[in-house]
Amino acid sequence: MTEPSMFIRWRTSSSGEIRRMECVRETDCNIWYVNDLYNSNRGQPLRQPCQERKTAQWHRYHNTWAEAHAHLLKNARDTVERATSRLKEAEKWHEQVWNMKQPTEETQ
Repeated sequence: MTEPSMFIRWRTSSSGEIRRMECVRETDCNIWYVNDLYNSNRGQPLRQPCQERKTAQWHRYHNTWAEAHAHLLKNARDTVERATSRLKEAEKWHEQVWNMKQPTEETQ
């Protein structure tokens, strides 16, 4: 359960995960989330806020789960489109190599 001053954001990762994050503060570029670090002496969670950029190479924060899901879905769709394009290029190259003929003595 979140504390009254906390709010929820959804963090997507480049590995395709959506993670619920308890946050305590945000600006346009940064967010502070609660990190459940454990004190090794007492075994109690410290629940210290950690700062992170909202958008980075490996993750992004979203206001709702639906927004996070839509972001991952778009990334997956883009990946499929890029792979399809690369496959078409590879098939074309394969066909060109397949159709090569050994030169005759006259053309050497």
